[in-house]
Amino acid sequence: MCTLLLYKIVETNACAEFRRIAKKYLLECPRKQLWLYYIDEEGEWHTEKDLYRDNVPNIFSPSLTQESSKLHIFAMKYALNGTFLGLIKIKSDDLHCTRSLQYLWKSSELFYYDLYLANNQNKSELYPIPVIIRNIVLNGEFVNMGKDMSKWRLMKFSVSYELNQESTKKSVKIAVSVLSTMAFAWSILQTYSWFRRSGKHAVDLVTLGKFLVFMSGNLSTVFFIVMFCTCLYWFSFFKRQDVIYTVLPTQVQEDFLSVYIGIAFALKAVHLIHILFVQCSIDIFYIDWERPRVRASSVSARVATTSKNVAETSTGADTKKSSGNLLKATPDKINAEMAGVSIWRTYYAANEWAEIQSKRKTSLCIQLFGVLFILNVLGFESSTLSALKLNVPPEDVHKYVPYSTCCRFALGVLVYLSVAILQVVVRKGLYERFVEDKLQQYVDLCSVSNVSVFILITKRFGYYIHGRSTHGKADVNMKEMHEFLRKEEEDLCGHRGLLPDTDQQTFQILLPPGVHDQFLRLLVPLTSYTQAADRMQGVGGRLAKVDIDRVANTHYMLNKFLSGFIDHSFKDLDYIVKDRVMLEYLLDIECYEVADRGYFYNDDGRSFSSVLFYGNESILLLFDVLLFSVIDIASSDYVLSMILTFVTAKAIQGLRRSAGRRNLVRKALVDERFLT
Repeated sequence: MCTLLLYKIVETNACAEFRRIAKKYLLECPRKQLWLYYIDEEGEWHTEKDLYRDNVPNIFSPSLTQESSKLHIFAMKYALNGTFLGLIKIKSDDLHCTRSLQYLWKSSELFYYDLYLANNQNKSELYPIPVIIRNIVLNGEFVNMGKDMSKWRLMKFSVSYELNQESTKKSVKIAVSVLSTMAFAWSILQTYSWFRRSGKHAVDLVTLGKFLVFMSGNLSTVFFIVMFCTCLYWFSFFKRQDVIYTVLPTQVQEDFLSVYIGIAFALKAVHLIHILFVQCSIDIFYIDWERPRVRASSVSARVATTSKNVAETSTGADTKKSSGNLLKATPDKINAEMAGVSIWRTYYAANEWAEIQSKRKTSLCIQLFGVLFILNVLGFESSTLSALKLNVPPEDVHKYVPYSTCCRFALGVLVYLSVAILQVVVRKGLYERFVEDKLQQYVDLCSVSNVSVFILITKRFGYYIHGRSTHGKADVNMKEMHEFLRKEEEDLCGHRGLLPDTDQQTFQILLPPGVHDQFLRLLVPLTSYTQAADRMQGVGGRLAKVDIDRVANTHYMLNKFLSGFIDHSFKDLDYIVKDRVMLEYLLDIECYEVADRGYFYNDDGRSFSSVLFYGNESILLLFDVLLFSVIDIASSDYVLSMILTFVTAKAIQGLRRSAGRRNLVRKALVDERFLT
């Protein structure tokens, strides 16, 4: 009756009567009698003394394969009227303490169980096991829910294993400190490289900001690596151990793990925002090598002279004879040359760039279904329970066995990275080799279109894709195009490379200061005009709503200037083509000072991918993994974590695509109406 009242003591109820009777007959009862309340001779509770009483003579072995390592628990079963129904041995994972309300409602019989622990040496000797009831109310207070152990009313049996994790925390701090020092040094080197490429002469706030961004990204990677290795160690060795020598950290001990992962995610988010800003603000221009095939006299009679100020903004450049003719070009000549060259090839190249700028090495859909299939469909999520079994069948998963945060983090990251790495290997080893390579296709498209791509990410550093046609023209009919391709296949024409008899078309470029200065000087007609490139953004990036004559003339002058620079037409603005030395390649830094001569560094054909999502897959992947982990720590739900990560990654891709298109309109002077 006292049990049915949930042990609530009132002066006139069954529990109070039981307490009076127990106090009266306490000395007459057996020493190992199981009581509803554990009291002393005076009828008072001494909870802490009973909690830490070591009166069970069992000695347990750490080996999981030995019988002495197991707890032999028995339960005496009673009917509601007190009839003894037998002694039951509790087997592993058979104690379902959590029941749904529907199950309890449908249950027609009610039974009582008293738990006992058997002596390992003498199985006939049993020791009572106290059980705690959380919702006991004493004087209006839930005493068993508080932290004051002296107030607990012992009716509980629980076995918890806890290991002092101070040594582990110390090891983690040492690893973080050492790797953070290396990250600090690498961040300084990255900042120094950016400082040189930007042509700065003194450290300013922008330089300090760049250092903090680089440091944020590197520290995030350090925290992630240390936490993943630590959790993977716990997960692997705890699940596979035959002799107990380590246990999982408790939920309180796992707090430091959540803190490190949260900080790593925040720092990586800062780094990703910086990447987005840099990629969406690059200077990019398409150099059209096509030359007009109509006579200027026949064209000049049909066009208006509307670009008088173009030559005025281009004076003062110290160039060779050919560049002097460029800067002194008359409006009639400009209009004649523009009228004889189609813009469609440039628009086509810009369209393809807009398509590939947000492409990644991994497919988000494959990532979503792959991770969920392994964790949920195959049931690997159950292995993250705080149990020694590596694979726990779904029917044996109980709510009273909690999930381990470190195990969930280790398994989630391991599966996520494994699926992503598998995608990268398949893409690089099979798909791009035998099906299609988007980056190489874009380089080929530039060659067929007779259009080069000039990219600057800082004042003096950028990338160049040489797309000058070996045939000298690309505005041809179908027959001529097939003839050109046949000659290339049969090696009957020159090579596509920048240098004669070479195929190298992509370069990392380190420019002399005058190139960027002249580039900005030629943009003055737009930047000083009321309907400038910035205003184009305000009108939706549509060139039809700005002064198209100024835009077209500026585009022409930029095209002539950059093509002249590539053709070595300027006396004080020149460059040489060379290979990087090993130190430059490893440290991503240039060892040569640039005065009046720049350097075009041969690359592997993919260096320009660093201004695309494709070349920053590691940063994006790490951000996705950290976001996935942070959501899972908060929700303990792999499905929710994967879906939210997928939605966030798609949103970032959409933002990159939209901002990149607007940047093409502003910097490359491409009409947004022709960007599909």
